[in-house]
Amino acid sequence: MKCKKYGATEQSKNGLIKGHQRYKCKNCGYQFVSTLQKGLYEQTK
Repeated sequence: MKCKKYGATEQSKNGLIKGHQRYKCKNCGYQFVSTLQKGLYEQTK
């Protein structure tokens, strides 16, 4: 899994939010939740 802001691969678990695991990037401190991408892929547009 990569940081959604900078793409770094080092993160740690940082609690739960609405039943989903929250992660915190060790490089930039950005907090994010691993979710599936919504919408269509660029190739199908």
